[in-house]
Amino acid sequence: MPKTYNYSNSGVKIVYEKNELPRNATRFMREIESNDYTFGEITYEVLSGKTVYDNDTNETEAELNVDVLIDAEHAAKTFLKNRNIGADLDEKYEGLALALGIDRVWFFPKYINKEEFANKFLKKLKAHLKTTEPGKHIHSIRFDVTKPRELELTIVKKRSSWGAGYVSSDRAVREEVETYLRAVGYPNIKIHIP
Repeated sequence: MPKTYNYSNSGVKIVYEKNELPRNATRFMREIESNDYTFGEITYEVLSGKTVYDNDTNETEAELNVDVLIDAEHAAKTFLKNRNIGADLDEKYEGLALALGIDRVWFFPKYINKEEFANKFLKKLKAHLKTTEPGKHIHSIRFDVTKPRELELTIVKKRSSWGAGYVSSDRAVREEVETYLRAVGYPNIKIHIP
């Protein structure tokens, strides 16, 4: 049963979950399932009510929200840096969505198997960094497995590396890690140094 949300003076939002999608959304998903993507959570939202710009006009808008499940290692290897897979899919299927009466489709990448991927390469990365000059500034390094939409390493520097030379040691650590990741074939992992 779809969930209905009433908004005081702006209208109604009806949310359909994956197992109760209307016919047009089901057809849309069937058309795109033949691709190399696996889909997770899917919601279809119908918003109806007064528009912000013209309080006398009622409009209805339909949105489809789709989680695209992507293997973390595959993403680290093959996607180009700063590439937005969600935006690429949005653009690719916009025409199909409009033809089926869906005003907007939003694709959200969600990385899976992150912990297995982290276990695979993190130990080797740490061992490599211990043999380098920038590695002497690192207190800890971890791969974030809690954020489903990010591929990110968090590097915490030793307290003794703070202060004078802080920026240059950050740069040296970042460059060393980026060089290593490119060398082992994982150029698409973000690096965060708090």
